[in-house]
Amino acid sequence: MTGLTAYGSLHEIAQAKKGEVILVSAAAGAVGQMVGQIAVREGLYVIGSVGDDKKLDFITKQLGFHAGFNYKKENIRDAVQRLAPDGIDIFYDNVGGELLDVALENLNVFGRIVACGAISQYNNKGVEEAYGVKNTGMLIRKRIKWQGFLVFDPNIAKWREQRDKNISEWIADGSFKSIDYVTEGVDNASMANVTISSDDQAGLSPWSQFHPPTNPQMAKADEQKAQGDAKSNLSHSDAKAQGQEAKGQFSDLGQGVRDSVQDALGDAVASLTSEREGQAKDANLHDEGKSR
Repeated sequence: MTGLTAYGSLHEIAQAKKGEVILVSAAAGAVGQMVGQIAVREGLYVIGSVGDDKKLDFITKQLGFHAGFNYKKENIRDAVQRLAPDGIDIFYDNVGGELLDVALENLNVFGRIVACGAISQYNNKGVEEAYGVKNTGMLIRKRIKWQGFLVFDPNIAKWREQRDKNISEWIADGSFKSIDYVTEGVDNASMANVTISSDDQAGLSPWSQFHPPTNPQMAKADEQKAQGDAKSNLSHSDAKAQGQEAKGQFSDLGQGVRDSVQDALGDAVASLTSEREGQAKDANLHDEGKSR
C-alpha cells in the first residue's frame, strides 16, 4: 500500500517533472523513503526532512536523496532556503505543522502540495494544541495546488499496475530499497501502533502477528485454538472422504442405469430390425405371386 501511495500521488497529484525540486517531509518513513527514491529515478532534485542525523545519513547515503536536514538541529526555514535557494516545486507533506508553513513560503508559482499525512498533529489533545497554518495566502498569490487523497481513490489506484511493474523491477535489481522495522508478537501490537507515529526508526513499521506470544495465557489460548482447528480439519477430512465414497456409489448406480438403458435400446432395435426384415420378405413373396 505504501508503494501505491507514493507512486500514485507523486504522478497523479504532484505531476512531477524531470528537473523540478521536491521537498519530502518524514523522508525516512515508509512513504517518504519511497517518494524520494521514485523522484530521484525520475530526475528530480530531492530534499528530505528528518528528525535525527542517523536518518539523514540513511536518506542521503543509502536512498540517494540529493540533500536533507535534521529539523531538530537546524532552523527549518534556514535549512529549506539553504538547500533550495531557487525555491521548491513540490512539497510532499507527511507531517503538517511548521514545515508546511515554511514550504508555502518557498514554493514556486504553480507549485504543488501533496497532503499525505499530518503526523505532527496526530497526538494533539484538542484544537487548542493544533498548529495553525499562517501562510495560506500563498495558495492564491502563487496559484499553488494543495490536494489530499486516499490510496483507494480511483485516480490513485489506477497507477497500481505501473507501480507493480516498476518498483518490483527496481527492488529486484537492487536499485530501490525498502527498510522495515518489525514488531514481533500479538502482545506487542499496541507498541507497534505507537511506533507508527514515532520518530524512533526509519521505514515501514509492520506488526508480525505470527510470532509466538510471550504471554503464557495467550500461548495457552493459541494452543487450544490450534487443537480446535486440528479437530475441525479432521472432521472436514472425514466429511470429504464420505462425500467421495457417496459420489462413487452414485457413479456406480448411474453406470448400472446407463447399462440397463443401453441393453433395452439394443433389444428394441434388434426387434424392430427383425420385424422389418419379416415385412420385406412377405412383400417379396407377394410380388412373386402376382407375377406368376
